[in-house]
Amino acid sequence: MSQAHEVLKGLSVPLSVLEDSERREQLVALVRLRADDQLIVFGLLVSLTVCILVWLWFFEFGKTNVAKNAVRKLSYQVDLNHAPQIELLQLPGIGATLAERIVEYREEVEPYQDVADLIKIQGIGVKKRESAMPYVFIGE
Repeated sequence: MSQAHEVLKGLSVPLSVLEDSERREQLVALVRLRADDQLIVFGLLVSLTVCILVWLWFFEFGKTNVAKNAVRKLSYQVDLNHAPQIELLQLPGIGATLAERIVEYREEVEPYQDVADLIKIQGIGVKKRESAMPYVFIGE
């Protein structure tokens, strides 16, 4: 003979048990976690979340920052007398306007004789010239 069953919090329970209110309360109490156990589970979940965030911070985000800084560094030098404007934009402290002025100077006034001639460009001071000097040269 088969008994009718009802699902109580994921457990299949015979209806005869549910009709007896005292046994029903005992069964429900078995399915629930006590307050102390709930705190332990909560603490474990918080600890796991913190560990995952720390791991992401040190191992994932740290790699990204290193890669961004590595891309910003030049690995070659730029010829002031032949470089197009887009190459001049890669120099530290040189934006679109200054790159355009560098190209205009060499085409309209005279070719650069020395890297120090960058000081003749309006907007380039001693600091910008010094920061760009390791990355530029004067070609033939």
